[in-house]
Amino acid sequence: MIKASSGTTIIEAVIAIFIITVGILGGLGLALQATAKAGYSKEETVAANLAREGIEIVRNMRDSNWLNSLSWDQGLSGGAAEKGGILNFSSANNQWTLTHLADPAEALNNETSRLYLKDGFYSTDATGVKTLLKRVIKITSISADEKKIEAVVRIEFKNLTKDMVVEDRLYNWK
Repeated sequence: MIKASSGTTIIEAVIAIFIITVGILGGLGLALQATAKAGYSKEETVAANLAREGIEIVRNMRDSNWLNSLSWDQGLSGGAAEKGGILNFSSANNQWTLTHLADPAEALNNETSRLYLKDGFYSTDATGVKTLLKRVIKITSISADEKKIEAVVRIEFKNLTKDMVVEDRLYNWK
């Protein structure tokens, strides 16, 4: 009677190593992709909030004009063509200003609109830590009593560029 061999052959060992390697590499690839997506998701959340903040700052500028008995759109550009600029915060007088640009959309293509993180705040102050984000405000006059405001925050994450846009209308309702 011939007894079957109980040892493993080299082919069985190679197949087992291959299956284990494929499983480990698949899990590692999934973990790396999940980590990258989590980083991008964080940037998207920050970008959406910065775009909303931009709209709120412009709304606050309009409201401050009313409180100071100024024209409701004082400091807010916007003619027949789309205009706007970059928001800057001055800690000296605790006030936001809109630095007007001839073409705010073009500022997204250079470092003019780059945001930096300093003391937990995002601003264009280059003394902070450089971020992957840029922000501009676009203002278009619809009528004498209405302006369309767009806050555009660009994410430049690795080889991906995405714009987060929040739009609102401001009215001279007072």
